[in-house]
Amino acid sequence: MDKGFEISVVIPNYNNARYLAQCIESVSLQTYPISRIIVVDDCSTDDSISVLNELMGRYNNLRLIHLETNGKVSHARNIGLNHVETPYVTFMDSDDVYINPRKIENEMGLIKRIKETKKTDIVAYSRIDLISEQGTSLGNYCFRRRYYLEGKIFSDVLTRKHAFTIMRDYCLPTEVIRSVGGYNEANSLYEDLELILKLAKRIEFAYTGELGTGYRQVQTGLSSRPQQEHIDKLNEIFETNVEGLSPVKKCWYRIIRQIHMKENALIILSRRARNKLYKVVRGK
Repeated sequence: MDKGFEISVVIPNYNNARYLAQCIESVSLQTYPISRIIVVDDCSTDDSISVLNELMGRYNNLRLIHLETNGKVSHARNIGLNHVETPYVTFMDSDDVYINPRKIENEMGLIKRIKETKKTDIVAYSRIDLISEQGTSLGNYCFRRRYYLEGKIFSDVLTRKHAFTIMRDYCLPTEVIRSVGGYNEANSLYEDLELILKLAKRIEFAYTGELGTGYRQVQTGLSSRPQQEHIDKLNEIFETNVEGLSPVKKCWYRIIRQIHMKENALIILSRRARNKLYKVVRGK
C-alpha cells in the first residue's frame, strides 16, 4: 500500500448503538485498506460505548474517542479530523453503511489516476442509495451521470443545480479540508453543504459513476426538521456565499438559482412519472 494514498474513516456517533456494528463492518469489508477507523462518540446515553468496546476487540484499526460533553455532529467530525494522520480522509455517519465493498477503492483509484496524470488533487465521490431504518433499499436512487456535478462546481452547488444528487462520504486530501477550517461547528443543518462550498473554492470534484453509501432514512434525521427551517438555512448559506459580490453578480446568482430549482423539480417529476408508467406496464 502506497503510504501517500493511505486513508482514514471518521465516524461521529450519538446514540446509534443499534447501527454501529453494521456500519463498522461495512468499512472493514472495503477492498481498499483502511488505515484507521476513528469513531467519535458525542456523549451517547445508549449502549454505544459498550458496543464500540466490543468492536475494538474485533477490529485492530478501530479507535474510539469519547467526548465528555455533547458538542453535536460538526464538532465531533472536527475532533475526529484532528486525530487523522493519513494523507486522505473520508467521513460517514454511524447509522449509514457502505453498500459497495469497492466504494473507497473506486474513489481512491480516481484520486490516484488524476494525481498521477494531472498532478493535482481532487475530491472523489460516489452515488448513494436511500435505505430504511431496517437497512432495506427504498428504491433506485441512480440518476443519469450528467446530473452528477464534476469539475469546478462552486457556482452549480451554490445555485442548487441537480441538488437531488447528494454528495456524501467523499474521499479527499486531509490537508485540504483542514485548510478550509473543517466543519462549521455553529451549524448542525446543511453543514455538509457549507463544507462542500468551502472545498469547491479550492479543489475540483469528480464522480466515480458507481454506487457507494446506503444513506439511512430515520425519523430523527434531516427530513424531520420543519420545512421553513430548511428554507431559512439554505437561504442563509446562499446569502453568506454571495456576500461581497457586486450587485449584478448577486442578481445573476439569484436568477440562476431560481432556474435550477425549477429544473430540479421538473427532473424529479418526470422521473416519478416514468417510474409509475414502468410499474403500470409491468402490472405492479
